[in-house]
Formats: sequence, C-alpha cells, structure tokens
Amino acid sequence: MEKEFLVAEINRLRREKKAVIMAHYYQEKDIQDIADFIGDSLALAQQAAKTDADIIVMCGVHFMAETAKIISPDKKVLIPDEKAGCSLADSCQAAALKKYKDEHPGYTVISYVNTSAAVKALTDVVVTSTNAVQIVESFPKDAKIIFGPDRNLGNYINMLTGRQMLLWDGACHVHEQFSLEKIKELKAQYPDAKVISHPECKQAIADFSDYVGSTAALITYVQKSDAKQFIVATESGVLFEMRKLCPDKQFIPAPPQASSSENVCDYMRMNTLEKLYLCLRDENPEVRVDENIAKEAIKPIEKMLALSVAPKALPKLVFATHNAHKTSEVSAILKDKIDLINLSQLGCNEDIPETSDTLAGNALQKARYVYEKFGLDCFADDTGLEVEALDGGPGVYTARFAGEGCTFEQNVDKILQVMKGVENRKARFRTVIALIQGGKEYLFEGEVRGEITPDRIGEKGFGYDPVFRPEGYDQTFAEMGPDEKNKISHRGRAVQAFADFMLQPSR
Repeated sequence: MEKEFLVAEINRLRREKKAVIMAHYYQEKDIQDIADFIGDSLALAQQAAKTDADIIVMCGVHFMAETAKIISPDKKVLIPDEKAGCSLADSCQAAALKKYKDEHPGYTVISYVNTSAAVKALTDVVVTSTNAVQIVESFPKDAKIIFGPDRNLGNYINMLTGRQMLLWDGACHVHEQFSLEKIKELKAQYPDAKVISHPECKQAIADFSDYVGSTAALITYVQKSDAKQFIVATESGVLFEMRKLCPDKQFIPAPPQASSSENVCDYMRMNTLEKLYLCLRDENPEVRVDENIAKEAIKPIEKMLALSVAPKALPKLVFATHNAHKTSEVSAILKDKIDLINLSQLGCNEDIPETSDTLAGNALQKARYVYEKFGLDCFADDTGLEVEALDGGPGVYTARFAGEGCTFEQNVDKILQVMKGVENRKARFRTVIALIQGGKEYLFEGEVRGEITPDRIGEKGFGYDPVFRPEGYDQTFAEMGPDEKNKISHRGRAVQAFADFMLQPSR
C-alpha cells in the first residue's frame, strides 16, 4: 500500500474511532511521525492512565500494551503486531519468579516494566529505567530486595545506590549485544564525541560512557549538552527523535558485536505503517489481560505511578564526586532531607582540575567548577596525609606521592622508605569540605592525629591505613572495623560538621 494512502486512512480512522496512537522511541520513523504521543515506558504508562480516548493503539511491544490495558481496563487496547514480544520479558517467567520469591521470604520484589502481566502480579512495585533509582531509594537502606529481570540495570542501580539487591539473570538482547571494542573504535574516529548509553548495557560500557540514562534522559542530555557529536549505545530508533530535536548535532549509532550496522530491536520493528492501518481498521489484534492477573498487576503499577509523581522539591545539592558509595553515605548522614546527586547523575564526566597547593584550594576549585558550569549549589572534598617530618607532605600529593598513575601500594612503599629511621613519626589525616551555596563559600574540616608505623600492620581499609596509627589507639586504621574507624576518622568528622551546618533548623 502507498504511504500517502496509509497516512490518510490512519488519520481518518483515529478521528472516527476516537483512538490515540502511542509509540515508543524505538519504533520506526514512519510510526513515530504519525503517533499522537511518543515516549519511553514510563511516559507511555502515564499517558495511558490519563487519556480520554476510547481506543489506545500501542505501537511498541506486547508488555507495553498489556500495561496500558491493566491501567485502563475499560478502554480497548490494540497492538499492530501481537507477535511483537520482548527478549527481556521472556527471560523471566511467572512460575520461575514465584519459585524464587518463595525461596527468599521477606524480600521485596521490584520488577522492571519489561515483564509480563503475570510477573507484575507477583511484584511489589514496578519500575522503568527513568524512575528505577528513585523508587529503589524510597525503600529503607537495609531492605531486602529482589530486582529483575535485567541484571545490567540492576547492577547499575546497585552501583549508584550502594545496595546489594539480588538480581535476576536476564538481559535485553539489543543492549547486551553492544561491543565496547567497537565503541572504542568509534571514539577513536570521533574523539570529540560524547559516549552515551542506556543502563541496560553491560557495566563495562556504562563505565566507558560520558553519560548513562534512560531513553528520555538520553534525549534530554543531548539537547542540553554543548557537544556536537554523540556515540549512542541504545536502540537506534531513538536517533529519530534526537535528530529532530537537534538537527545541528551528529548522532553515531553504536553497532552490535556481530555487525557494523545500527543496533535495532526486531520486535519493535515488527510494527509497520500498514499493520497500524489494518489494526485501526479492524480493531484487531486486541490485547486482553486475565481479570485475576490484572487485579494483582495493577497494584505495583499504581505504586510506581504514585512514586513517580515529583514530591515537594527538596533543596538540590551536587557532590563533586563520581563515587556512589560516598554519595550514599553522605545522603544518609543528611537524613535524605536534601536532593543529593553526584557528578555521574548530573552528567558531568569531565576531569575537574585540582591544581591548588592546599586541600581547601582543591576542594574549592572542584566546587566552583560545578557551581559556575551548572549553576547548582555544590560541595567537594579533598583529603591528605600530612607528615610532620616531611614538612606536611605528601599533603595534596597524597594520592600520587609515588608519581602520576601510581597505586596506593606504591605510595605506601614510598612513605615507608622515606620515613625509614626517622624518629619523629607524627602525622595527621585531614579532610576539607568546600560548600558553595547561594554563591557563598563555606569550609569544614576534620582531622585525626597519629603516627606513621615502621611497617604495614593490618589488612582492612585502603590507602595509607596500614601505616597510620591514630593517637590514643594501639591499632592502625587497617586493623579497625569500619564503624570504629568512621567514628574517629578525619573524613567522618568533616562530613559530620558539614551535615550539622546543613541541617540547622534555621536553614
């Protein structure tokens, strides 16, 4: 059939039948062009909940149409091709999940939206890649959680939140096939390009990326970024929207391992303009969900939608670090009363210069960089070991005492070497936190005094811990447990002083 005829008929039929056409970003260009609404999984679910149309035509894969039907049971929900499935959803069958759930009593089940209605019925709350971190963080830090079915997304959430959720061993076949080697080859061809990826990609690709985010987040990122070239590691259908919104920018699709072509989801591309026309004309295939399953599946979906509503805005504060564990630790000390994000969550992946000759100067330099570039309140820290016999060294060179690119093992070797036979072994660890809030600058400091031991003692901790014995103790930091160390550590004291300031009732 001719495209002109199909477009005209689709437009006529949707008017006559009061139908709304919803399309995922991974659909082919012709489908996206004619859709009433384009979005990611969360946006499509939210739209299905509020549409006043009589018929919803879901141009996506089957679980998306099922979700729309569960949310809007009184509406007729159609899908152009009922065989448009999902490899990720197929990786988690309801019977297998029930068995796993029974084996882990007391665990909360959080399921990715890429699941069947039957799996959702066994779930406590559903998430999408857009709201997954937000929803996981709404649970207590010590909550026992089963997350499925995407192990890559689950691993990414664990990394960002510092949690240890049990992960179902499933994956999206499209995102699983991206090749880090080929992405690196593209980066060599386009050295100025930003590498952006979906959290369903493997961890190695996420680590190599300049920005990681949901489909909608990736689109927002390229709109706001000053970069002109992007290597995109997600289903290539999203490039249609990116190119439409940013015609002056170049988008290079990352290829899969076994091919040099774009990486596409064959299931998503099963929907065509002709199938959309026939679907509207015949009102078939229609998506139905068993009433008993739908009754249970709506509960975790409604919980997701409720948790996805933006709460009363908390003060936003950027921590100038990429370390998710440090971010989680400080957020807990701040009692979650501040919207704390780190550089990775902000999309700031460039190296921030640290060229000052003082700890306070380096911390201020990092905080000022973020404040001036993004206009957001920010804090940064810097830590150093200061040895009295070395005139306060290594100080700002603590992390590179043995030279650029050195390991902490090499740093410890050097400190033992230069201190060999030195009688005065007094030293201190010092942390300085620099805060910029509303244009004003504040400094907070914590220190712990002690001495450098003649040899390594203990196997816990990290860095210089095996050779630093705090004053008043007969153990090195490397012999102490984390709780004991944190009570007296320089960093713990600096963070507490910072938190006390931020949580003042008058602020």
